[in-house]
Amino acid sequence: MRLLSAIAERRTPIAVAAGALLIDQVTKDLAVTLLTGEAPVTVGPLALTFARNPGAALGAFGALPESLRLPIVFFLTALVVFGLLPLIAIRVQSGRRRQVGISLVVSGALGNLIDRVRHGFVIDFLTLNPRLSERFPIFNLADVALVSGALLLILFLRRGDLRPASALLGMCVPA
Repeated sequence: MRLLSAIAERRTPIAVAAGALLIDQVTKDLAVTLLTGEAPVTVGPLALTFARNPGAALGAFGALPESLRLPIVFFLTALVVFGLLPLIAIRVQSGRRRQVGISLVVSGALGNLIDRVRHGFVIDFLTLNPRLSERFPIFNLADVALVSGALLLILFLRRGDLRPASALLGMCVPA
């Protein structure tokens, strides 16, 4: 009974994370199928174009040899998901907003991590229409989820939806 109750309390963040991860993976598979070897397709302010990103965000570390790049990217992903994210999450008041922000960050990180494990690179396929910007980075929906979740958490930090410092100290001090 307790397990079902715990799952019911967390259904929103689980649904957000699962939905974002599923949409990310489906759109990447579609990009591979429909865009590989094709010229960019413009859709309003966006362009759809297939790219393999061997590096991290915005191609960082892409020039490093794979033997160095993959461990660095895995380490940085783990640092964000297991180090930085919990520190930020502790500061933001509990509630759906925090849960959604965390879910988006985790699903974005997992979406790109799945690509690295499956393909050895991240599949990117979205950019600004070349008529608007020729040098805008190519990204994917996992990147959108990750950045959106991080911005939500930062917004809540800036708005003052914070736990008081005394409450944080109470979490760290053994009873």
